[in-house]
Amino acid sequence: MSSKGSSPYPPLIKSDGKGIKRPYSWPATPGSFIPGGALPLREIPLFKPTYDEFKDEIKYLTSEEIQKAGRKFGVIKIQTPLEWVPQDDESQKKLRASLESALPILVQHFVPHDKTQQSFSIERGMARQLTLQQYQAETLRKDNELEATLRKTPKFKNLVGVLKEREMDEKALEKETPEQKRRRESKVREKYFKTRVIQESTMYGADFSGSAMRTDLECWNFSSKDFPCLTKDLDEETIAQECGYVSMDGVKTLDGVKLPYLYIGSYGSTFACHTEDGDCYSANYLHDGDPKVWFGVPCYASEAFEAVARQLIPKGDDFPQCPAFLREKSTLIHPDLLLARGIPVFTTHQRPGDLVITFPYAYHWGFNSGHNLAEARNVTTKDWIPFGLAAKKCKCHPDPFPVEYVHEIAKKHDPKSARVFEIARDDNRPFPRPKLDVIPSEEYAAVEESEPKAGKLKSILKPEKRSSN
Repeated sequence: MSSKGSSPYPPLIKSDGKGIKRPYSWPATPGSFIPGGALPLREIPLFKPTYDEFKDEIKYLTSEEIQKAGRKFGVIKIQTPLEWVPQDDESQKKLRASLESALPILVQHFVPHDKTQQSFSIERGMARQLTLQQYQAETLRKDNELEATLRKTPKFKNLVGVLKEREMDEKALEKETPEQKRRRESKVREKYFKTRVIQESTMYGADFSGSAMRTDLECWNFSSKDFPCLTKDLDEETIAQECGYVSMDGVKTLDGVKLPYLYIGSYGSTFACHTEDGDCYSANYLHDGDPKVWFGVPCYASEAFEAVARQLIPKGDDFPQCPAFLREKSTLIHPDLLLARGIPVFTTHQRPGDLVITFPYAYHWGFNSGHNLAEARNVTTKDWIPFGLAAKKCKCHPDPFPVEYVHEIAKKHDPKSARVFEIARDDNRPFPRPKLDVIPSEEYAAVEESEPKAGKLKSILKPEKRSSN
């Protein structure tokens, strides 16, 4: 056991003047996750359900096959069935009209934690109000500036001309072998991390309420009031008044949990390392555009992930003192830092028509490889309840999913967990987090690649034209 005030984990850099000497794993400490050494970056598994399998959201999500994969990988990807068509001409018309109005655009700046430039704080600049047309024009200008910088910098010349998928010839993409695709995707990830220090800023149209799905969509309709989620019938007003969750704007509702958000990405725009509010599931659908690149850590390794992340933050920062500082959504970590310590990390490139599911208490993060349009919502099921009751709370900001709301859901759907929570609360103890078995690193599923979804409507996003200067 380490002495008081020291970390039980090895230093992030073992320096002999040449950086890291070799991959290494953590020492065994009581109660810690004990990996088997350095790991490779592996692919998130892909599922291709039939429409009959897919149409019952909760039955499919809680099926043995999906649950087993979720425990192993933390994140999975689903190629949605061709019969499931989330948009039609009318829904696209309404969406285009809404995007003609000014949108809240987040400006992101990346500040490296140290000279290795493998982990970063993401600082938010002043938000801007831009229409979709203005946003695309501004971000394309930034892309051209980045390419010009790469051409002038010898060590980055190998990253020049790493094209976005929508810039590539469709026939060339169709002819790619799986190995060629893996190499190209690896180069996309390499370019992203190596350019964080030279890309002045990125812009992200993130977290604005709305849906791009047609109103009559029968299943997996993110905006439907009938979406089969345990928060559906929650009486927020009564609970809020009983617990004092009333803000200046009135009752604290769960809009971020019960309703969908839209995201308009640009190259390099980033979603930081995080779990969902209340450690829920999340469902993330890519409607249009270039791939969204994901990294995920299975929930059995999440505590180990938190320990390493806490080490990475410069000691002068205040928020690592918070028990749930990663809920700040301001930390970016290169997967190699985690893999070298035996923490499993998985990746995937999500394309239009793909649905990505993140599982309770599974950390995930990533970036957009170009302009795209995505939609996401949280999902709560009976098996999630123990995770929701055990979720760590950020002390720096208002809680978007108070545990009292989770307790109310538990009383109706999981009385045993509700009673355990009440006893722990009365004894001033945390609710015990569900115990999860460590999955041996060699147990990985075979990965198939998703195919372009047929019958796609006209793109909402304009094709990009990169400057040749």
